[in-house]
Amino acid sequence: MQRYELQIRLCLQLAFRNLRAHGTKTTVVVTLLAMAMLLTVTGLALLDNIESKISQTVIESISGHIQIYDRDARDVLALYGDGSGSLPEVGEIASFKKLETALADNEAISAVIPMGINVATMSRGNVLELKLNEWAKQMFTDSLEKRRADIADIKTLVDELTIDLTHQHALAAPERKAQLDIVLKDIQQLKDEQLWENGHQQPTALLERLETKIAPFAGDAKVVFLRYLGTDLTKYFEHFSRFELVQGARVPPGKQGILINQAFADRRLKLLAARLFDQLFEMRVEQALEWQDAAVTSKAKRLASQSNALYRVVPVEARAEMEDLLAKTLDGCAGKLEKLFKCLLDVNPMNFERHHQLFYSAVAPQIPLYAFRIGEEVTLRGTSKAGFPKALNLKVWGTFSFRGLESEMLSGVANLVDMDSFRYLYGATTVAQRDEMDAMRKASGAVDIQRDAAEDFLFGDAPNTETESETARETPQDRDLAKNAAVILNDPKNIGEAVDKLNQFFRAESLPFQA
Repeated sequence: MQRYELQIRLCLQLAFRNLRAHGTKTTVVVTLLAMAMLLTVTGLALLDNIESKISQTVIESISGHIQIYDRDARDVLALYGDGSGSLPEVGEIASFKKLETALADNEAISAVIPMGINVATMSRGNVLELKLNEWAKQMFTDSLEKRRADIADIKTLVDELTIDLTHQHALAAPERKAQLDIVLKDIQQLKDEQLWENGHQQPTALLERLETKIAPFAGDAKVVFLRYLGTDLTKYFEHFSRFELVQGARVPPGKQGILINQAFADRRLKLLAARLFDQLFEMRVEQALEWQDAAVTSKAKRLASQSNALYRVVPVEARAEMEDLLAKTLDGCAGKLEKLFKCLLDVNPMNFERHHQLFYSAVAPQIPLYAFRIGEEVTLRGTSKAGFPKALNLKVWGTFSFRGLESEMLSGVANLVDMDSFRYLYGATTVAQRDEMDAMRKASGAVDIQRDAAEDFLFGDAPNTETESETARETPQDRDLAKNAAVILNDPKNIGEAVDKLNQFFRAESLPFQA
C-alpha cells in the first residue's frame, strides 16, 4: 500500500514539475483543447436545438407526430412533395372510420385526423368577365355618373380585345377564323354609340350581350396551380397549434370552403405590380440593391410596364381621389391617373423607397391586391382519380400562416380545404352526394340487388325494400376516404417506438395501413 502511495506521489510531483517547466506550452495546449471542446459542445447543442425546433414546427403545422397511409403504396409518403413537383402515389385509406375505430383504444394516441393532398388550378375569369361581374352586382345601385365610368372602362377593354382578335384572325386556321368572324361581327355592332347610350339607362340588355357573345373570347385568366390539403378542419384547428389566421375567419364546422396560405398568396396570387415592388424591396433589405444588376433592372423595367394593368383594377369611384393624392405627392409628375401610374412605377435608386411607400399607402388600400376576395368564391379545377375533370366553387373564408414559417418557402406548401371538398375533387363520393342518392333511391322505390338474386326479385317474392336500401346504405363506400392520416400522440417523447408499435399492430390485425 505504501509503495502505491509513493508511486502516486512521484507521478504528481513529476506532473507539476513538467507543468512549471513548460508553462507556456501547457497553457496553449490546454486552451486549444478547451476551445475545441467548447465549440464541439456548443455546436452540437445548437444543431440539436435547430433540428428540434424545425421538427416541432413541421409537426405542429401539417404532419402531426406520425403519418399513416396505404400499406401497399407505390411511393413513400412525402407531405412536402418529392422534389420533382409531382405528388407521390401513396394509395388510399378506403375507410378512415375503419382506421379510427381500430386505434380508438390506443391510450398513446390523442387524435387521428384524415388528410389528403392534391393539386388543382384556380381562376376567377378573364379581365372583361371580372369587370362585367362587378358591374352586374352594382348596376342598379350606382349613380348614372358611375355607370358612365364603368361603361367607358368596358369599351376600352372591348377595343383592346378587338385588336387582339384581329391579330389572331390573320394567323388562325379556317375553322378558328369562322369563329372569330362571328365575334368580330358582334363587336362591330357595338360601334353603334346608341347601344352604349341605352346601356347607361337600361344596362341589362347590354350586359347580357357582352357576357354571352364577347367576354368568352377575351381569353382565360391566368391559371394558378394550387396545392391543397384536405382535412377535418375542426380537428385540425384543435391539434395544429402553428396555424394562425391572418385575415377573415375559419371555416365553420359543417361548411365547405378554402383557407388560402398567405405566403402562397403573396408569391403567386398577388397583383403583379405589387409583387414586383415586394421583390425589389426584399432585395433592397437583404442585400445592397445594385441597380446595374441584370435581375434588378429586369424587375424594374417590368414594373414600369404595369401601369395599364394597374389602372384597370382601380375602382371608378376611387380614381379621382387617388389622382389628386398622387399629383400632390409625386414630384415632377402631373396629368391623368394613367400618366401618374407610369410615373409611380418608374423606379430608380433615388425614388424607390418613396414610390414603394406611396404605392402601399395611396394605391394598395383601394384596389384588389389578390386574385381572390375573402367571402367570395373561387373555382378549383382538378382531375379525379379516374381521370375525369372536376370543378368546384369554394368560398374563400380567409388567409392563414404557420407561426415560425411566415417567410419560408416551406410555409406555402399547402392551402386548406374541408375534407368533403377534397373528396369531391378527388372523385370520391361525398357525404352530401351519398345522402342525396339515398333520398332519390327511397323516393323512387329503387333497391340494390345482387346479380344472383335478380331472377327471384323479378319473378319471385320481392325482398323487403326498406331492409335492402338500409343494407345498401351501410355498405362501405368512399364517403370517408382519405389519402393519409395524421396521428397526434399524448406523449411524443419516443415517436420511433410508437411507429414500430403501430406497424406491429397493423400487421397483427391484418389492417392495410403503415405508419
